[in-house]
Amino acid sequence: MGKGIALNTTSEQIQQFESVFGPSKWSFPHKNVRVSGFCDMLIGSGLPEEKELWNWLDEQKHLPAAAHHLWLMHYAMFIDTPDEPLFDIENPD
Repeated sequence: MGKGIALNTTSEQIQQFESVFGPSKWSFPHKNVRVSGFCDMLIGSGLPEEKELWNWLDEQKHLPAAAHHLWLMHYAMFIDTPDEPLFDIENPD
């Protein structure tokens, strides 16, 4: 079982996220900077979307060159309130 399943990350949740926020991976140029982002919860998940992500990441090196490449990823900073203690995403407790 991949970590994603153990952490309750499912394909259905990824689809729900995309239905609200748009694609879970994206990239665009702005002036001389490429800005790219992806849903890092897929890495190590074992979900079918993870293979798609790795393929997409590999394709990024073939995009037109820019002076800089800014990568954006997302993990929740907190679950309920900003002042809660830090948590380990791999710890089921």
